[in-house]
Amino acid sequence: MPLITLGGLEFRPSLEPTTELERLSFTRIKPLSLLTYLTLEGEQHRSFMAQLIWGNAKKPPNSMSQAIDQLVRLLPGAIEKTDTRVKALISSDAADFREAIRQERYLDAIALYQGDFLNGNFPPNITFDFEEWLDETANLLAEEAQMALTRQAQLDLVNPDADIRSRSKEFAEQAYKIFERMQVGEANLQLLYAVLEHHGSVYAAKVKQVLTEFDLAVDDVVLDIAALEQALAEQQDNASRSATDNAEASKLKSNLPSYTSTFFGRKTELKDTQHMLLQPECQLLTLSGPGGMGKTRLATELSHILEQSGEFDVVSFVNLEPLSKPSQIANTIAQTLELRLDPATPELEQLIHFLQDKKYLIVLDNVEHLLEEEIK
Repeated sequence: MPLITLGGLEFRPSLEPTTELERLSFTRIKPLSLLTYLTLEGEQHRSFMAQLIWGNAKKPPNSMSQAIDQLVRLLPGAIEKTDTRVKALISSDAADFREAIRQERYLDAIALYQGDFLNGNFPPNITFDFEEWLDETANLLAEEAQMALTRQAQLDLVNPDADIRSRSKEFAEQAYKIFERMQVGEANLQLLYAVLEHHGSVYAAKVKQVLTEFDLAVDDVVLDIAALEQALAEQQDNASRSATDNAEASKLKSNLPSYTSTFFGRKTELKDTQHMLLQPECQLLTLSGPGGMGKTRLATELSHILEQSGEFDVVSFVNLEPLSKPSQIANTIAQTLELRLDPATPELEQLIHFLQDKKYLIVLDNVEHLLEEEIK
């Protein structure tokens, strides 16, 4: 999910861009807008996309071709093109959010919704049709986020865990703020009012006023505790089945970095590290040394070799460079392995439980700054 559209618009690669030009290119609005549309709407005709996004340009097909070429050159693997069609090869947080909503994974959806679609900052000089699509998409995503927050706030209300119950009020107030900001989700307001009123939130009176203006019942709104307890049990059961599905998953798609240049030399290091990794007692192997000496390249080359050999069920690369705290490591590894974690259980505990009987090789890159942070 390198394409971020909720709360802004940027491409966050799994690896650092290699030049300053590439760094700047990750925030080019028009090419990323094209990529955003494709992740949400699927494969499209090039002629349609040219008119939709670049219809105000002198030569829409040329403008779009330039944008596609930028994406292909600077973000390899993000987009696929033919003479007539174009499609995204990656996902976006908005697309993942929609899938979480569809599967009623409300906590996952809430975690993904880090802000309004594109943060309300639409690209300049766009067509009316594209602006209308952006506006409708922003409203739809906001309404779904408000629904997820409201529903999860209800479920948390009957959770036996006190910490989770306290989260109910926070989620309910976030739901109201989305309504206040985007003016969407009127259908959820009665349920939202019941939760806010239960918590004695200052926003309960505001929602009551809105409901009165809409001529919707207020006094008859009550929380069905028994139904909520049953719904919570179903949610926890679904989460348990998801964890089982994760544990039984055979293999993940390879995410190892690839290089255009050939790997030369260092046969001794490759042989030695491979031998050590294959020893039954080896649970951790650290490659240390000064920056720039090729530790990542060596680890990646070895990982490709071991992946092809079949010695490990899964070989996965986890880049820790964007992280700022050691406490974020477990969740980052879980996301890379596509594990769905239960928010009620510590992340590290779940990760250890999942990995304890697995034969996985996990390559953690850029660990040094987190070790320094832990020492502090």
